[in-house]
Amino acid sequence: MFIYFFVIFTLSFFAIIEVNIQEYFKKKTVDIFFIPITWLLIVGMMALRWDMGTDWKPYLSFFERFANWEEFYNGPPIFEKGFWLLNIFAKNIYNNYTFLLFIIEGTFFTLLFRFFKFSTPYVLLCILLYFGLNIGITGSHRQLLALVICLSGLKSLIEGNKLKFIGLVILAFFFHASALLFLIFLFLNISIPIAIIITVIGACFIIGQTKLPFVIFSSLAGISEHNAEKVDAYIKSAESELSRAQVSTMGIVKKILLPSIFLLTRKKIVEKYKYYNYFLNGYLFGVAFYFLFFKSLLVMVSRGSLYFNSMEPILLSLQLSIIKDKKIKNIVLFALCLFAIVFFFQSIKSYPDLFIPYKSVFEKE
Repeated sequence: MFIYFFVIFTLSFFAIIEVNIQEYFKKKTVDIFFIPITWLLIVGMMALRWDMGTDWKPYLSFFERFANWEEFYNGPPIFEKGFWLLNIFAKNIYNNYTFLLFIIEGTFFTLLFRFFKFSTPYVLLCILLYFGLNIGITGSHRQLLALVICLSGLKSLIEGNKLKFIGLVILAFFFHASALLFLIFLFLNISIPIAIIITVIGACFIIGQTKLPFVIFSSLAGISEHNAEKVDAYIKSAESELSRAQVSTMGIVKKILLPSIFLLTRKKIVEKYKYYNYFLNGYLFGVAFYFLFFKSLLVMVSRGSLYFNSMEPILLSLQLSIIKDKKIKNIVLFALCLFAIVFFFQSIKSYPDLFIPYKSVFEKE
């Protein structure tokens, strides 16, 4: 547990300095010193792990057995072709799984830091919150790479380049088919009335109590042969998943409380950050998605909502931008640092044995 708390407390310390430092010194201090240190700390921790995190054995086995051109052309559709090519590329340079992890984690956090720096003035706070909220999906390589490619596309969309956005989402599709959900952002730069938001989320909650989500999920099988196999496997295991792991009360409360806060502050923040609606509406879409599947297909909650849940740390950090009183701002900041610890434990709650204790490559047999 030490390494996790070390990272959280280090990031909290950096975030407190970032929020309180004078603007004149901020760019040099944060960009030249704190961000590189944070990047090295997190990438090193993630890439040097061994036999831990989600999907460890499948990805390691794939790298060892299928990361070659013969299997790429003639083998079964195990994973998407983009991820397959990445494995072959890394293996041909240096046949070592830790080397592949450095490529994956380095790419992921480089693109993630870049997007957060574009989206919020509080980059390090955003990274801290992301770390706490999403540590439990460490190891989901394909979808995490798809996520940061999509976020790079969202940056292009906000800057007015729709064609580049669509191209990057298509590229992300070759790492994880669920990336196509991200195309919904094409329609999210609007101010949706609160009454409509409540109605849609309420309807999703009601539908989520029925069998209709199974029908919706089953329709995804037509996208590709690989998808058909994955959908069939997920549906067969849905009942056992529901009996083994339940959506937490805290998760439901958070999905109600945070959207309420984000909506109440929307008007003030939009005045400063015109692209706030992209993040807010994307997050609200994720909340609706959550309530649509949380009673039937937990895999959709964890996988399908990932793209939209990634807006949460940005939205939380932007709340500080409208607080003028420095004392109140620091109280909220301290609360967010504490929440990062709570989020951390909530994130690994379903599979704590996959993350505790932390095991490094230096400890492998």
